[in-house]
Order: sequence, then structure tokens, then C-alpha cells
Amino acid sequence: MIESLLLRNLNWIRGIARTFCRNRDDAEDLAGDTVLKILLNADKYDADKSFRLWVLVIMRNTFRSGKRHTGIVEPFQNLPECGFFDDPSTYTISAEYLRIIEECARSSISVQTALLYAQGYSYNEIADMHNVSLNIVKSRVHHGRKLISRCIS
Repeated sequence: MIESLLLRNLNWIRGIARTFCRNRDDAEDLAGDTVLKILLNADKYDADKSFRLWVLVIMRNTFRSGKRHTGIVEPFQNLPECGFFDDPSTYTISAEYLRIIEECARSSISVQTALLYAQGYSYNEIADMHNVSLNIVKSRVHHGRKLISRCIS
């Protein structure tokens, strides 16, 4: 059953992978990794739920996992607008704030580390990425937050 769903949706999977990746080779790799994970986890698929939604979740997680392991971080201009507070329609990060934060990140490893933490990486993942101790990461996040706060004030 899962194989027939995959065959019917293979072009769609490739197309979605292109929206995640900037070049064709990376998109093909992502699509291939996603298909492999789908086949390996076929027993976990609930036929009562949307196949495409399940594929999207797998692809998104595969994409994020790949970025975490390679240490690649999205450039600021490609980040969607997001809110500082609970109501994103009221408070959004302006282009000026992004420019200021990007400048801070270029000049300080602490700001870069704080931004990684803000993107959802754990202290342990950041420590592994930068090959430093957990305490150094915690200290960098703390100092990075202070620097960002000072830069945007």
C-alpha cells in the first residue's frame, strides 16, 4: 500500500523538496532521504490520515535534522516574519531589527550561539556543533541575549 502511495506522489515529493532546498541536488537528496524514511516507517503510517501531511512532517524533520548536523543556519533575509510576543500580528520583527541582529551575529559568537538556541537547538546540540563544553554554550547564550538586547534598544 505505501509503495503505491509513494509512486503516485513521487513528483509531488520532489516538488516539495525543491521548496526546502536551494539547489536541485540537495532537493533530490532530501526527497530520497524522505522516501527512505517513509519506507522504513511504513508500519507507523495511519491510513485514516493524510498521506501528504505525513510526508510533509517527515520531510520537514529530515530537512531540519540535516541542517543541524551540518551546522547550516538559514540567512536572516530568508526567515519568515515572526513575532516577539504571543500575538504576531501586533509585534513583528522589522527588517531593521533583522539587520541589527545580523550585524551583531557577525561580530559575536555569543550572538550566533543565542540565535541557534532561539531556533530550537538544544544546548547539547550547539555544544556538539561548535565542539565546546555545555557550560560555554550556556554562557554564550546568556551573553548573546544581553548583546542582542543592547543592540536593539
